Amino acid sequence: AVVSTQSTGTKLVCDILPKLGSDLDTCMSFVMPNIMSNMAAGNLVLKRESIKLVRCFSGITSSTNQLVRCIIWEGIDNKDATIAKEVILNLTKLIPNILQ
Repeated sequence: AVVSTQSTGTKLVCDILPKLGSDLDTCMSFVMPNIMSNMAAGNLVLKRESIKLVRCFSGITSSTNQLVRCIIWEGIDNKDATIAKEVILNLTKLIPNILQ
């Protein structure tokens, strides 16, 4: 039930991103640490929704540097090795438009 709620909440955040306007980057700075943690979730739906959210955010953020820093600090450099591994494995899915 908790994972289902997390998946639904993650999908909802993705749906409202374009409506956040100038508050987008500030709002996402609070959400991204949890999204990085969700990358290590055993639930594939939650993992997929988390990747989709980061991809959506990467396409509309005004600060790609802030996004990359967050992925590094909260994901790749995470103390939890499982989170770090999943973020590294999914890096090309997370920010494809930045890597091109």
